[in-house]
Amino acid sequence: MTAPTAPAPPAAGAGPLVTFGLITYRQEAFVAEAVHAALAQDYHHLEIVICDDASPDRTWEIASEIGRSYSGPHTIRMHRNDRNLGIGNFNRLMDLSSGNLVVIAHGDDLSRPDRVRLITQAWMRTGASMVASNWVTIDSKGRQLGTGIGPGRPVSTRLKDLAEQGRLPCTLGAVLAWDRRVFEVFGPLRQERSAITSDYILPFRAALLNGIEYLDTPLVAVRMHQQQKFQRYIGNDPDPHSLLEGQRANQLIQGLYMLETLRTAELRQLKPAAVLQETYGQLLRFILATGMDWGQARNHLYASGLRPRWTTLDT
Repeated sequence: MTAPTAPAPPAAGAGPLVTFGLITYRQEAFVAEAVHAALAQDYHHLEIVICDDASPDRTWEIASEIGRSYSGPHTIRMHRNDRNLGIGNFNRLMDLSSGNLVVIAHGDDLSRPDRVRLITQAWMRTGASMVASNWVTIDSKGRQLGTGIGPGRPVSTRLKDLAEQGRLPCTLGAVLAWDRRVFEVFGPLRQERSAITSDYILPFRAALLNGIEYLDTPLVAVRMHQQQKFQRYIGNDPDPHSLLEGQRANQLIQGLYMLETLRTAELRQLKPAAVLQETYGQLLRFILATGMDWGQARNHLYASGLRPRWTTLDT
């Protein structure tokens, strides 16, 4: 996916106001491309919010310099947190945004110029609370590695499957867009419940509202590199048992957060009682199965004379 060209001038009656939210942290090698891709969106009624999470490198300087020099049709708003908020950066982004639809982007990925337009059309057509798309993967040099969801692979966005699996293949965090009600109904993301990922809890919230729409068109180039947040926290571990233990621990955390969210849906009567009861059973089975896998992996490490060694990542 190459750097896109600038959009045409805005037209009258160009549709609802949409927020393109670019969240950045420690991505100085890639953020310029990500910002240019945001500015090149061809949807006209667009505000672009760049929200940097107190990056210790030059990410903010690069992004803000490009933003200040922009003179195109989109409204652009730039913000840097005083301190690192982690998952709370999503909450800050929502506070800064004005659109009823928020299209998320990461500072190391690239969005196609028509991404916002196609997602907005799907959102307006279906009334879904979340719209996700297919994607391609690229390496640190921008070379394409593959397609996110290959041709012919079945794709589900059902509440039932989210409860049974925790996260669906099509709800990768880098390709999501959501209705504001995903936050208005359920509140801000809670770091003490999910400090690393949002791609379990946000799709689950959306499925409890008006559901998820999936577009099979690859609209994002997701960059794979060693400094990705998931890689730094969980994925970059050469020991298979340690890797499995970290992955299952994260899934267990997400499942418990989803269980709390289900309670909110019950109190607000977002779904029929029978549907919520069935979802409780499916989610509990996911939590129990994940807990067993996590326990076995942790016990194997204990039996090998190992224990977790917690170290600071951002040094």
